[in-house]
Amino acid sequence: MGTLLIYNNENNVIHHKDFPVLGSLARDYLACPASSATVEQTFSAAAQVCASGRSGLAIRTIKHCISSHMWLWNGVEMCETFKDCQDAINAAHDHPKFDKYKKRPGQKH
Repeated sequence: MGTLLIYNNENNVIHHKDFPVLGSLARDYLACPASSATVEQTFSAAAQVCASGRSGLAIRTIKHCISSHMWLWNGVEMCETFKDCQDAINAAHDHPKFDKYKKRPGQKH
């Protein structure tokens, strides 16, 4: 089977107009990160979620906790549909009780 996506010298996808959905999927799922920092951050978050005493958590719950943790850590904000959730997150973020969980300038994770 031949290659559907061929790159030219400028790293542009030549056949992206012929296969727009496939091209988008390829860019999303076949991209290789330049470093393993994101993977290491995810494993670190997973270790916190799966700490001893939490062995009864369902896999789906663990995934949701890890995703939420990474979104909060990286400052991802919710869209209008989840405005009430974002308001609760902002209120918690401003509370001194949660200062130890905030990312400090220059801190990786």
